[in-house]
Amino acid sequence: GRIGMGGGYYDRTFSFTKQQNYIESRRSTFLLGIAHKFQEVDKIAQAAWDVPIDGIATEEGIILF
Repeated sequence: GRIGMGGGYYDRTFSFTKQQNYIESRRSTFLLGIAHKFQEVDKIAQAAWDVPIDGIATEEGIILF
């Protein structure tokens, strides 16, 4: 998951990945967040509108989910 600044910009930008025609087209988009290592947490609550990411890039490397 990803915690932003509360504006919902990320979720609105990538909401197309939840649309049925996108899912049926079998296209995939790899979404990688960028964060500092100290911002990493094991688990966060997600709401229905949240768009999941595939991993994060930190100064120590890439972590895939």
